[in-house]
Parts: sequence; structure tokens; C-alpha cells
Amino acid sequence: MKIVHVASELFPYVKTGGLADAVGALTGALADRGHEVAVYLPGYRAVLEHKDAATAERSHRLKVEQGIEFLSGEVRSFSPRPGVTVHLVCREEFFDRRGAYGNGERDYEDNSERFIFFSKAVVESLRLSDAGADIVHCHDWQAALVPVLLRQAERRHGVTLALKTVFTIHNIAYQGVFPSRTFTRTNLPDELNQMDGIEYYSQINLMKGGILFADRVTTVSPRYAQEIQTPEFGCGLDGVVQTRAEDLVGLINGVDTAIWNPASDEQLPARYSRQNMSGKKVCRAELLKRCGFTGAFRGPVFGVVARLAAQKGVDLILANREMVRLDDHLDLPAPWPSLEIQPRYPELIAAIRDCEFKSLLKEIEDEAGISKKDSEPARVQGELF
Repeated sequence: MKIVHVASELFPYVKTGGLADAVGALTGALADRGHEVAVYLPGYRAVLEHKDAATAERSHRLKVEQGIEFLSGEVRSFSPRPGVTVHLVCREEFFDRRGAYGNGERDYEDNSERFIFFSKAVVESLRLSDAGADIVHCHDWQAALVPVLLRQAERRHGVTLALKTVFTIHNIAYQGVFPSRTFTRTNLPDELNQMDGIEYYSQINLMKGGILFADRVTTVSPRYAQEIQTPEFGCGLDGVVQTRAEDLVGLINGVDTAIWNPASDEQLPARYSRQNMSGKKVCRAELLKRCGFTGAFRGPVFGVVARLAAQKGVDLILANREMVRLDDHLDLPAPWPSLEIQPRYPELIAAIRDCEFKSLLKEIEDEAGISKKDSEPARVQGELF
């Protein structure tokens, strides 16, 4: 199939969070399965300076209608690997900047114009290429206008540029909400500036458009698919998501094991694998050393790779202090009371057996000094671990 991804980030070219990793891993996996994959990405300065983009060639010149203006741009394309083509939507005024979304202190004030242009440029490029796509897969609010524009092209002009569209919600907290005057820059019909369109409390909401107009909606896990249909986690869009419940699927993001492989990762102080875990102890010791821990520290180490935001659950970690037992003799660098973790191993082992992280089981059993046979409940013959 011909599959087109539209995203504002793509590993290894531009990355501010997990979106880049998810899109990068997914495109590679699809290409490995024989699909013809393309990715549309803004032509950020960092991407154009990447060595892979040195071979990029202009594939289209663009004139994009945005409000009462026609803005020029171009698409430059390169192939980083067989089966994958990256199309860069370039306009210096919008994308020749140091950051993808802001300057490090605040978002760019023209992000609405930037990503409306990006979405409309993608649709125009699809029209000019005249190749057609089986699936156009759009990611987060920066690309959420694309399903709306594709649906309008089909309804108003009889032009089918994609057989099906998919919209993925990576983080519903970031929705692309802008003042109502921004609507004129989309050149969409006025009927879409209403409750059944992208209107949102007298503003516009680009993510709402992606949810309503894509053929399928996906998100990053089955649990998150349930959560975003509730007021607590839906960030004001729970009612909109509920209207697409039958078309909503939660899929856990995969891991690109060609990159995230401790058996071959040269950036680690030692390599290890499921068959030989000896290098894990070396990595653990180096991690503790770099974090300033001194003395013997036997407990497990919990690592959280995330923004320090309530949405990531950091507060839950800090609140659950009953996980640890105080020990005044342990020297830690953090400004907390000294702590020595003393897990309740039977409960921990039982919990791991019921979750998705079964690869940790042997390590925890070794830490507890419990053999697999001793800790393992009776199983039905043939059950997979």
C-alpha cells in the first residue's frame, strides 16, 4: 500500500518528545513489511541541516491559499532508506527557526499560520503528485487539519487524494486552539465554523477537526483510549471523542529495537541481552555514579523519562513514599531524607507477572534472591510467559 504520514516531528531529524520516535519507528516498520511509505514534515532548519537532507531535491513548487493571500513554498524530498521518502514542506518565514514550536520560553505567536500552511501544503502536494494514497495518517494537532481538507476536497471538488484517513492522538492536552479569527486562514466553508466542525467555545480547535473528519482515530494505548473519553482526562474534548468511540482504537507505541537495543548500543558502558544480563550491573553502577549516589545501594532503580508535568504522573511517584523505608545512613544527592528502597518482593513479582513488563521478572527475582521456580505459581501446560 501507499501510506503517507503527516507529522511535525520525525526521528532522527527533529524531536521534542515521543511523537518523533513513534512516527520514525512506525514508518520503518511499515517499509520493512513492503509498503511504500512517505512522510510529510515541516522543513525546519534542523532538518535541512541534517546530513540526510543534503540529497533533498525540489519535487514541487507551491502556492497555498491562506485567507486572502497566496503563500509560496516548496517541497523538497529525499529517501533516507529503501521504501521511505521524506517530503519537507519548506517556507523560510515559517520554518527556518531554531525551535519547532517555540523559542524555549514560549510558543511562537504564529503557530496557527505555520501549521495551517503546513497542512494545506501537504494536501496541495498530494494533488500535484497525482499518485494517490491508500492511507493518509496524521499525527496530533499540527497535522489535524489534513483530514478536514481531504474530506472537503472530495465533497466539494470530487477529488479523492486518499482512500482512507487516520488521525492519531498522541497527547490530547495539546489541541491547537486558536482565536476564532484564525478560521479565515483555513478557507474552509463557514458551516465548519460551528459546533459540528472545528469551532470550540468561540475559538477553533484543530485537533477536534482531526477527530471528527478522519475515517479512523487511534491513540497510544487501550487505556488512554478509554481515559480521553472522560472529563478527567479528555481535556475538554471527551464529548467529541465519545462520538467516534466506534472508530477509536488504542494501540501501544512500539519500540524500534534496531535503535533501542542494549545488546548493540555503543553508547552504553556495557552491553547486555536477555541471554546475558551481566552488562546490566555495569550500566546500573555507572548510572548511580553519574547521579551522585554513594555507598552500597541494593534496591531497584526507577527511571522516569518524561517531562516534569502532572500529566506524566510524577506526582504519583513522589506521593507514594510508602514504597521506601528510611535509612539515615544512606548518602543520597537529592534533597530528600535518605532513603533505601525495600520492595515487598512477592507483591512486586505478582504485579509484574500481570503487566506488560515481564522482561523485568528475572531481574527482580535475582534481586530478591528468589528462584523462578520458588516464585512462580502453577500454570496450565502450554501457557506462554
